[in-house]
Amino acid sequence: MKEEIQWHSPFRGAVKIELEEYQDILEYIDEKVLTKKPLLIDLLVIKKQKDKKIDNPIAHIFRKWNILEYKSPTDYVSIDDVYKVNGYACILKSDADAVDEIKFQELSITFVCSTITQNVFQHMEAERKYQITKYENGIYYLLKDGEIPIQFIILDELDAEHKWLVALTDQITKEMLHSLVIDYREVDKNEYKEAILEVVLKANLELVKLLKEDDSMSNEILELFRPKIEEEKRETEQKVKREMAQQLYQMKMPIAQIIQVTKLTEEEVLEAVES
Repeated sequence: MKEEIQWHSPFRGAVKIELEEYQDILEYIDEKVLTKKPLLIDLLVIKKQKDKKIDNPIAHIFRKWNILEYKSPTDYVSIDDVYKVNGYACILKSDADAVDEIKFQELSITFVCSTITQNVFQHMEAERKYQITKYENGIYYLLKDGEIPIQFIILDELDAEHKWLVALTDQITKEMLHSLVIDYREVDKNEYKEAILEVVLKANLELVKLLKEDDSMSNEILELFRPKIEEEKRETEQKVKREMAQQLYQMKMPIAQIIQVTKLTEEEVLEAVES
């Protein structure tokens, strides 16, 4: 059975990498709960300084309250998704602590998906009278007076400079993967990049198999995850030792002998047998 790929957490990480230089003016709320029932925004980005300009093109449209909806490579944005997320924006406004605390004109919506959805654009243009413009490669604006501005980020069309967002694909190339590994190892290691690399490797198993024939690339990936592999190995060994300690204790072996056999500390042995 194929392992289900969890894309949303790496997506949130990719957005934070993209906008890292503005972290002092942006606040991120992952999976914002809208009501007592589980209505979740994938990512809510709050711009804390109204007049601070963000140069990154993916955030030019941002206002104060910015709702981001992400679709994995195997999913797509439907017409109903657009209405649903507009509804989320209205609920977010109405559910604030004070009346009109969240201004309607302070909201924006961004959809992030792998491929363009022309039927959605056609519907919004023909039926809802939105003006659709291409801001730059992979970034489209859907605008209408009196309505919340909507942005579509199409990852398959996005420029390579946004590589940590573009990486959210199950069709990654060897060159793209190599670029990510180099960036992670030599520029700035962080938990978001590591999460993205993990999910990309899971989603692109065929490429990973091919890379085993490329010693240099295989070694780079191995080195990348060596600390994690070693940590998991240590955790597995400790688990086996704790289970052994429990079994030996049940066989009435003295604690001192259990320590000698398992190489655990006295504290670890006592914790194992008492659990």
